[in-house]
Amino acid sequence: MKRETLEHIFQQHHDPAAHDSEDSVGLLNEDEKRQTSPSPLQGKFANSRNRKVWLYLALFGIALILIALALPTKRIRGIELPFIPATPASHLRQEDHFLHIVIPQIWSPVGTVELCKTLLTASTLDYPTPWTVSWNSTVDADGEVANAALNKIQHVSAWLNGMPEEREDDLVAILGNNKSWFQVRPEVLLKRYLGILEKANKELSHKYPSDVLETREIGERVVFATEEQCPSEDAGRCQAVEAGGKSVHYLSADFSMGVLKDVKLLWQHAASKALQLTVENATFDEYTIFASLMSEQEQYRQEARQSRRQEERQNDHGTSIDFGMTLDFKQELSYAAPSNTDETEWIKHIKTSKREVRKWTSPPDLYLPKDITASEPPFWTVDGAEVPQNATWHDVQLLTTTATNVVPAIVQRGPHSDPLLAQGWWKKMWFQPYARRLLDTFVLTPLMPVAVLAGMGGNETRYWSPHWQRIGVMQAENVKFKKWNDVCNAEEMAQALFLDGEGSWVDPRP
Repeated sequence: MKRETLEHIFQQHHDPAAHDSEDSVGLLNEDEKRQTSPSPLQGKFANSRNRKVWLYLALFGIALILIALALPTKRIRGIELPFIPATPASHLRQEDHFLHIVIPQIWSPVGTVELCKTLLTASTLDYPTPWTVSWNSTVDADGEVANAALNKIQHVSAWLNGMPEEREDDLVAILGNNKSWFQVRPEVLLKRYLGILEKANKELSHKYPSDVLETREIGERVVFATEEQCPSEDAGRCQAVEAGGKSVHYLSADFSMGVLKDVKLLWQHAASKALQLTVENATFDEYTIFASLMSEQEQYRQEARQSRRQEERQNDHGTSIDFGMTLDFKQELSYAAPSNTDETEWIKHIKTSKREVRKWTSPPDLYLPKDITASEPPFWTVDGAEVPQNATWHDVQLLTTTATNVVPAIVQRGPHSDPLLAQGWWKKMWFQPYARRLLDTFVLTPLMPVAVLAGMGGNETRYWSPHWQRIGVMQAENVKFKKWNDVCNAEEMAQALFLDGEGSWVDPRP
């Protein structure tokens, strides 16, 4: 889908003529991307007309050769990066990808407290600058009354379709729930996502012959969150899934994560199904759409295992593909608080030689997961002042599911949760009362990979923010960056975020 299509879908709320002049993802046209500053070497060359021209040309050529030799063996293709990744010679292979954080939301001319809490938690942990995909709750792209779920799915699908082809191997995390707070580093989220896929695909290999998996393109690629309560308002549409240990979970669109090309395909089918149900005047919500697609996927897999003929594998909607949908049963990626939160506690996992024994809860063995302890410590500031610089993850409170000893990467509030949780839980977030200082450090720190994951044989994958801007949101509807001061810096907003009475946050950059 072309960029003009994105603007058409969003044009009812925004001025499509406004665009960001330095779009690193590649959505802007060539004229808009030509406003680049000359390099120091080019400036020196231009300002030194009294020097010998050929000498500078020779030096410039040598410098280019040295830079080319230092670059990684595989770089992000076809875009102007806001950084120059350096590759240590010891690495056999190094890949660079963007990690896109997408926040769908009902359109508003100003930022909401919920959006700004998500931004603050992301910034304190060095997550990428997120995209916001806005839609109207009752009006579709043509100005007609529409189902809110249809609008949301269509607009997210439009953003996915608008991504350049060279970005299709990037990772995308969609926060379908706008009440989302990050509580661990990006590398923990990424490792868990990859671990869930690895385990799920291993289970598939035990159920299906390898030739069936290959020829029918069956495999787990997109991870969805789960809830213990059905997220749909229509109980008759709820489809429980066995989660092990005689427990059942329900698919949730509050969080999903996958490679962009796989997520794009899935959302195209979701948008098509939602539109079809709208034409039929049927009632539906997000859960209805994605649960239905997962049901079709399971039917396709069952028929593939039975080796039926091609014509017998066509279902009622003509879907004859595998969507790659799988579920996060342990709620390691995200946890949406239900109506009863007795199964969770805010715990400071005191570091001991053995697993922490807590006599006042069951089970007694609660310990901090290794992926968190191995990640970068929670506190670091440019000047080392006003924060517990030497504190580790053992020294801060983290929301923990006590029955399973899971510390979710993202904390969410589900549709059935107590509204009072917002205030009580926010005070317990690990960075309070140091969020203001951590935000200072975030904007002062140079752009670096948000996570670096080691692979087989010394290979390495680096994940970057798709935007060089450090604090704010990138609006999908017009590819325009909106700064923190324009979204979250109202006096009353600052008090709700920082809880310190110091007023609006002041950007420390000159």
